[in-house]
This record gives sequence, structure tokens and C-alpha cells, in this order.
Amino acid sequence: MAEQKVQGSEFSLRYPVEFEGKQVEALQLNFAALSADDIIASERQFVAETGENPFVKETSKLFQAYIAARAAGVPIELVKKINASDFSRLTLRVQNFLLGVD
Repeated sequence: MAEQKVQGSEFSLRYPVEFEGKQVEALQLNFAALSADDIIASERQFVAETGENPFVKETSKLFQAYIAARAAGVPIELVKKINASDFSRLTLRVQNFLLGVD
């Protein structure tokens, strides 16, 4: 069987942001590289930050932001800084991934 090279999906920001002195115009989302440990770690961060543990985290924008940050290999602070329109598009893509719609 031939080895397949898995690449991330580029998510272009309509409204680039400056983060840590650099202009960020896109995120490389590599959902295929995420492991169960990544999802569990994101869940723990989410619960620690909010103090809540909703039954269906997959529909929470904050939980989706943690998953996006892990998939892109960037700090959560960067994801939280992007424009609301870009954030909505990004979290929808993550939600589709989490719910198996992608």
C-alpha cells in the first residue's frame, strides 16, 4: 500500500491579525494529525477555563477554538484574537469536523 502524505487545509483569514509581532493571514488546519489525546487535552482546557462541563462540547465556540488551535499548531490566544467573522467561519469548520460532517 502506498503511503499517503496528509496535509493540512489552509484557512484564509479575511481579516488578517497581528500576533506576537507577525502578520497572520491564514491557519493551516491539520485535523488528520489530531489524536484522541489532543481532543481530551482540549476538553480539559475548556473545562478549566469555563468551569463548565456541558454534555455536548462539540457545539461550544470556545471548545471549537481549542480544537482549531491544536489543529493549526498555534496558541489559543491567536485564535481568540481573530475577527468575529473569521472566527465564526473557523469554528463552523471545526464543528463539522467534530460532528463528522466534513
